[in-house]
Amino acid sequence: MSSPSEETSTVPASSPLRLCFSAPAIAVLVVGVIATVIGEFLAIPDDQGETVWGYLPFAGPVLAGVFGVLQPLWRGGRDVQAFTVPMFLLPFVAAVVCSAASLIVWVLPAFQNALAVVLARDPWHYWYDGGPVWMPILLVGYAVGLIAAAIVWIGVSIPVMAIARTRDFVELNMLDPDPRYLRRARISGVATSVMLLGIVAMVTCFVLGHPGFGWLFVVVVIAAAVTVVATQRVDRKRRSAALGELLVGIETPRHESAHKPGARRTDT
Repeated sequence: MSSPSEETSTVPASSPLRLCFSAPAIAVLVVGVIATVIGEFLAIPDDQGETVWGYLPFAGPVLAGVFGVLQPLWRGGRDVQAFTVPMFLLPFVAAVVCSAASLIVWVLPAFQNALAVVLARDPWHYWYDGGPVWMPILLVGYAVGLIAAAIVWIGVSIPVMAIARTRDFVELNMLDPDPRYLRRARISGVATSVMLLGIVAMVTCFVLGHPGFGWLFVVVVIAAAVTVVATQRVDRKRRSAALGELLVGIETPRHESAHKPGARRTDT
């Protein structure tokens, strides 16, 4: 009996734009606006920057980006655009909406009166020394939201899709759809996630001056890359038609021989 991930997917597909403006996505945007308003007010008495309330306005783009790359897992995302379009668009929309909310809060009399009381003691304020913070929310918020979305896409969406929706993962990555190779596809999907996360961690460690951990992640990346090459079995016809012969992919000699006419398939 085949496992659920080996059956044809029954999850209805949704267009990328529909995913961006679904009811749950809009609810996440509303949560981001609420977090912005609450954070703006709670940061007023924190003139020395000793709390995290001033960071709440940045939660909106982060939540939107993370939700954008997770939603396709249960809403039928079957192509790259189902993940990348929400990943880029939702944090931007959230950053715009949250920065607008921040600007509206700034001009409210209640906000200005409360801020004036704090500034009367000390004209310098950690969060509001430069005036309204809508611009940092727009620019930094979008950047942070995009980074968070990319990390969650690599670390969560890819392996979950490879394990739970293997058929769709195979179709999306133009792998061999033969049921005999679905287990290989799952392994290669998880290994791909580990490899990409390892690259991010490796670069981060070297940049921050932790070469010991950096070299550790080098080993992890190499091991994951070897696993991908050893387990990945691409659909050469589809890839060559879509991407060109030079971008078909890497396969081991054992895999290559399996493509020859009359070759006996021994993989399971």
